[in-house]
Amino acid sequence: MNFHVFATQFIVLFYLTNGQLTDCPEPLRWLCRQQQNCGDCMLTHSCCNWCYDERDLTYRCDFKDTLSQCTNLEKNKKSLAKIVKKLPFTEIKTAESALSAIQISPQSFNIVLRKDEPVNLTFTYKAAKNYPLELYFLADLSYSMKEHLDTLKSLGDSLAHSLEQLTKHYKLAFGSFLDKPGMPYILVDPAQYQNPCRSSREERCDQTYLFKHSLNFTEEISQFFQQVNSSKISANVDDLDGALEAIYQILVCDRRFGWSNYARKIILLSTDSLLHIEGDGILAGVSEVNIHELCLVNSTGDHTQPLKYDFPSVGTIKRLLRRQKTNLIVAVTKDKIKMYDRMRKDILLQESFVGELKSNSSNILDLVKAGFNEFIRNVEFSVNTSYSPELDVKFYADCENTGHFIETPGCQNAKEEQEINFKAQFTLTKTTPEYSKQVFIREKNINEEIEINTEYISGLCQCPNDHSNKTCINGIINCGLCVCDLGWIGLECNEECQEDRDSCRQHVDSMTCSSRGDCECGKCICPDPYMGDFCEYECPVSTKNQLICSGNGICSAGDCLCNKNFSGLDCSCDKGTSNCRLGFSNETLCNGRGQCICNNCECSDEYSGTYCEIMRSNQPDSEIQNVFCDKYEANVTNYFTANTTDKLKAQNATRMLQIEEGSKSDYAHCGAQKCSNVYYPNKTHRCTVKYCYHTGSNNVVHLMTYENRCDFMITTQAMGIGLAVGIFVAVVVGGLILIMVKKWDIHKKEKAEYKKFAAASAQFNVSNPLYVSPVSTYENPMRGKRNNSTAGKL
Repeated sequence: MNFHVFATQFIVLFYLTNGQLTDCPEPLRWLCRQQQNCGDCMLTHSCCNWCYDERDLTYRCDFKDTLSQCTNLEKNKKSLAKIVKKLPFTEIKTAESALSAIQISPQSFNIVLRKDEPVNLTFTYKAAKNYPLELYFLADLSYSMKEHLDTLKSLGDSLAHSLEQLTKHYKLAFGSFLDKPGMPYILVDPAQYQNPCRSSREERCDQTYLFKHSLNFTEEISQFFQQVNSSKISANVDDLDGALEAIYQILVCDRRFGWSNYARKIILLSTDSLLHIEGDGILAGVSEVNIHELCLVNSTGDHTQPLKYDFPSVGTIKRLLRRQKTNLIVAVTKDKIKMYDRMRKDILLQESFVGELKSNSSNILDLVKAGFNEFIRNVEFSVNTSYSPELDVKFYADCENTGHFIETPGCQNAKEEQEINFKAQFTLTKTTPEYSKQVFIREKNINEEIEINTEYISGLCQCPNDHSNKTCINGIINCGLCVCDLGWIGLECNEECQEDRDSCRQHVDSMTCSSRGDCECGKCICPDPYMGDFCEYECPVSTKNQLICSGNGICSAGDCLCNKNFSGLDCSCDKGTSNCRLGFSNETLCNGRGQCICNNCECSDEYSGTYCEIMRSNQPDSEIQNVFCDKYEANVTNYFTANTTDKLKAQNATRMLQIEEGSKSDYAHCGAQKCSNVYYPNKTHRCTVKYCYHTGSNNVVHLMTYENRCDFMITTQAMGIGLAVGIFVAVVVGGLILIMVKKWDIHKKEKAEYKKFAAASAQFNVSNPLYVSPVSTYENPMRGKRNNSTAGKL
């Protein structure tokens, strides 16, 4: 950082903290007076001004009050913004009045920029009601869209009524697309080529075409439906169509199709198919790209070279939509909407709207309304700084109208007739030889802009009244000082600087300064890491810190002369041994398992780690053994189980050991020096702690712990009681189960026996001949006679 810049910042900071900051604080006067030329004077502070006085030939930098008698003064300027043009918002009563519509105010600013001093501009956006709309209806006329075309033909007055709800001023255009008329996109035998619908249905279709423009933009809706009604269905082979090429031609043929400069422009794509993208044309032997954005539509609306150029990329379509300030509404059937949604989110987020098209296109007007309102709600501003890399521009917006600005280039809740305030912050990030630039703030959807005329305080003085009599023998006067021609130096450019380029060559046939430096006044000016009279030597540069001789020595004739503690070609080899042992100085270097080279351990084959402390056998599944993990396991356990921390710290101090509890990020930088230890703080818990180790100052070993996790543990006593209870419960429950099983078995057998007996009893119906019944029957012999005599009498 330059001295005057540092001093300026210090003075301003001092006065800010003491509450005494004025426009030109007095201590700054001293800093201004230290500047020896006009450029440094201008850059130091806006209070510094440059005097180039012809009367006494004095040239100085100071405050204005001191230079009040100066004949010629190069005045400095503060960072500022000034409104140049501010016209009020306008109402749109006719389509022609939209050409001069005002939706952004102010319209022009003048700003002065000093390096690293931001300047804020405030402007307002107000979407006008009835702003003209130009809608290009792009229809997929594949046979699968036949029903959709019939629906479009039947819209009639409903289309006009729907558009009038959006704006009173609208225009319509119409075009259609299919696919490239060649293999493998279509069948090319004569019969199929003439009638693509022949193979699957007995219908007459138009020949397959890539894109056909049918109607330029018109206010007459009857002309639109006349073209729609005359359109015919066609067909192609695959399920991908050439919609991207159709959109490309609609955008690059904008003037021929009747696009204007003062309307909201929307392309409505209605389809039930996927897209051919860049690269698909190779299937038909087409690889050339239309990089010159040629309009390939003739006077009859036909695409003239469908088999010459490849399909465009989605990225190209995005760029053209942004440039032409055009939005895309995609009305697509349910089975294909997922792909278009992904395309919108990944690439066309700000330029497109995707909606589901019902099977018969009955909701096409609803999708137009939804897309139009979506584009109205989204307002976004930008500045093209491609040709002004010294400018940094940030945008802030008060989208909720609360007075609170957040950093964002746009809002998603704009409404017609509603004002939204924005701020643009301009910062000059570096000095530039240019004095001024003109840039524009533009909104992505409307053709209005804010003109920004910038003036730079860049350390280059103009001094228009510089008529000094100072002698510049071989140069020109600039603000009272000589700017010397090539080959001359000195206050008056009178000291010759021999531009002898031959003296900058090591040999007659060698390159100037070995093609590594610049020849100035017959001497080579060598950049790092080269040196020598002819830049012939290259100094070693460390790959670790990119410094010559690693910063541990000096370079002489291309060789490093190292300090006493370093060696090597680039002085990167540390002769010390502190990094080869973890703790005390009497420990064995590299644990006796390797060599300490350049203060780093180079371990034997079976060992690894910073200090060769890790051992692993040749078996792939064997456990890793770490010497230090075993060595410090007890210390870590004591740290978490000790009664008092102070006691533990005292104990560690005597051992030159310090244990600290770190964070996850600390542990992540431990590298390979990691350990894990299990300890038992009490009889009911089992804990696991992770830690790592490194050497601190004075050979103190630091153990950094992390993730001390404890889990409840089942003790031996508890396990014994639990086992006894489990056995008792198992015996009781098992006995009951056996009894129940036995009872069930007996019951089952008795039931079967009874069933068998009942069946046998039913089959046995013959009396036993030996059986004598115990019942006797007697009959009265007179009973029959009595009855007979009575009957005779009657």
